[in-house]
Amino acid sequence: MLASIRSAINIPLDVHTENPKSSGGFIRHYEVPQMIKSAGPIYLKTGGSVAKTHSWDTTEKDAVKRVKQVSLVNRVIDKYYPDAIISPQGSKDLAIPEI
Repeated sequence: MLASIRSAINIPLDVHTENPKSSGGFIRHYEVPQMIKSAGPIYLKTGGSVAKTHSWDTTEKDAVKRVKQVSLVNRVIDKYYPDAIISPQGSKDLAIPEI
């Protein structure tokens, strides 16, 4: 599905790798390497499974849990797609093109 979207547009995709329990609580960390391969450039959003709902405020304790989720996704990428490249902050290739 992401590959089809990628073939139709040329802007970066913004994709959740996990969601709060209130919207299913899915965790797709092991799918991330394929998401990158088939849909890059892609922004990966993670840490959402820590939240109870989408509008839930993050506490310091929850922030630590969110960082752990980001670390887990990073480990999966390093293990299963070590050739993936993280764009530098402010990278021009991730900017939304002028219309």
